[in-house]
Amino acid sequence: MQIEQGRVQATITPCRGGLLVVVERTPHPGSSDFGRQHARHPWLTGPQPEEVLRRVVTAEEAIRLLFREGLRLSLAEQDALTHLER
Repeated sequence: MQIEQGRVQATITPCRGGLLVVVERTPHPGSSDFGRQHARHPWLTGPQPEEVLRRVVTAEEAIRLLFREGLRLSLAEQDALTHLER
C-alpha cells in the first residue's frame, strides 16, 4: 500500500512481524537538506526523496507513526491498514 501527501510518501508492506512502514520525504528545493544533497551529488537538478523511517509495527502503531510524520489517513485507509495486517 502506498500513501503520498505533499512531499511525504509512505510504503506499507505486510511482513512476518506486522507491517513494514517506510517513510520517504522530498526536501524543499530551497532547504538546507537539498543543499546537502546537492553537495554530495552535484549532478542533481532537483530534490530526491530520502528515507526518513523504516520500521516493523502493528496497524495501530503504523497509523500513529504516519500521523506523526505528517500523513493524515482517512477512515477507509485506516481500515485498509488493519486488514493488510491480517
